[in-house]
Order: sequence, then C-alpha cells, then structure tokens
Amino acid sequence: MAAAPMTAAPRIAAALETSMPRACNQIGRSALPAMMDNKPFEKPVVVELGHVGKYREIRNTQEAAECLMTVWPLNRGPRHRDALDTCLKVLEGYRSTADARRALVEAAKESDVLVPDERLSDGRLPEGKLPEDKLH
Repeated sequence: MAAAPMTAAPRIAAALETSMPRACNQIGRSALPAMMDNKPFEKPVVVELGHVGKYREIRNTQEAAECLMTVWPLNRGPRHRDALDTCLKVLEGYRSTADARRALVEAAKESDVLVPDERLSDGRLPEGKLPEDKLH
C-alpha cells in the first residue's frame, strides 16, 4: 500500500530538520525552499534575540518561520507553536501574511522579545545608533 503524499508543512518541517542553518538569513541562504514566495509583511517586526541590544528585523513570513525554528528563545509557549503553524500555512497559501505577522507579534510578546514601536524611531531601527553587527 503506497503512503499518502505529505502536505507542504510536513515536507518543509522535515527538510528543515535535516538542513536548517543555525542562524536566520545566513549570507543570502534560506532554509526554506527557494521556490516559495517569502510573503513580505506590510511592516517589519523587530525582536531582540540573544542578548540586550541584538536586534532582528523580520520582514517577511519566510524570515519569521526561520527565526521561530532556529534562534527563538527557549521560553517557548503555545503562541510560538501557533506562530510557526501560521507561517507555514501562509507559505503554503492557506493564510494571509497579516495572520503570520499577528501570530509572530503574539509569540514575541509571550517570549518577551518584542521591541515595541515606541522604542523605534518612525517604526524603524535607529540608524547609526547601533553597531552594524547588532542588526541581524
């Protein structure tokens, strides 16, 4: 009896488990298949990962999924899993990018890594105020 074909989410997750880079956006390489549209957000989500002052601007669903799987803090809760599931569904074409962004923001709040807009100048990371190596 032949096995049922896998949906895109399990295929993506299986591929990521075996070939995932250890950091988001490694020098132009993406852990998710290149054939997928990265599904840009209307407005980036800024998170502080690793240590104080290490900012990461997440601009699209693909980056969000990669970060949720690779560099997210260990204090993960149910919103983290919801955000990852939502991102994968967006990449499959079943949900909107607005859904992915909302879920990412909730996961970032849950893990206490969201950089609130009031800490940003005009909704963007302050230019020239942080060393380049701190912007990831």
